[in-house]
Amino acid sequence: KNIFKTNQMKAQLKKVVVELIKDDEILKSTERKPSVRGKVVSKGYACECQIAEGDVILFSGHAGVPFEEGGVSYLVLNQEEVLVEI
Repeated sequence: KNIFKTNQMKAQLKKVVVELIKDDEILKSTERKPSVRGKVVSKGYACECQIAEGDVILFSGHAGVPFEEGGVSYLVLNQEEVLVEI
């Protein structure tokens, strides 16, 4: 049973959910890129970052908790892991 619906994903507190941009996707092995880009899908209500849904951000390749839904790779980041809006 599919418990997620992408258009209903809601980050909690100071979390940010990002969809990984395909050409920068984190490798499945233990190697990670030094920085990764992603598109903001959801931002928690307590997040103080000056970003909005749809923004492209840069974050460390070691950041976040990865998950996959419907063949799309996502990360849940802490607001402190957001490095820059592109």
